[in-house]
Amino acid sequence: MKKFILIFVVIPMILSSCKFVRFENSQPVDAKELATFPKNMIGEYIGQENDTLIVKSKSYKNGKEKEEYLSPGKIVLKKFKSYYVLNYNEEKNWDVFLLKLTGKNLTVYAIDFEKEEEKVINDLKKILPVKEYNAEGNSKSYVINPTKREFKLLVKKNQFKPIGTYTRIK
Repeated sequence: MKKFILIFVVIPMILSSCKFVRFENSQPVDAKELATFPKNMIGEYIGQENDTLIVKSKSYKNGKEKEEYLSPGKIVLKKFKSYYVLNYNEEKNWDVFLLKLTGKNLTVYAIDFEKEEEKVINDLKKILPVKEYNAEGNSKSYVINPTKREFKLLVKKNQFKPIGTYTRIK
């Protein structure tokens, strides 16, 4: 989870305090990987805490972090309905974020269980099986493996919640 900070639209401070559900595979399962970010997403953004984000055709840079490149098997971008799905391979599983561009605003969504762990996990269990693991210390880690239909339900039932918004400045 520590390398999570590489996801371009989530500032490091937010990530260090969040707990996300992980996925066994990049999502959506059968969707084609995109080689580039969409043209309308390319640009410079500023976040709610004045953090910067630069999105280029095949890479992104968040603040002072190093530039990261889309890479099969590591950082994968896919399309799902009106969202782009950014998948980041972290060890054996994937961290999955929905990205939605509305006008000048780029909003990031994730399945975050930091605040309401029991409710979030119970809601997930109504849609699909959830594997539970003991992580470092006394914390728990959750992994899911949705089918295409189950992923669609996760999105439709608002299991992905907004975790940050960036506004285009260039």
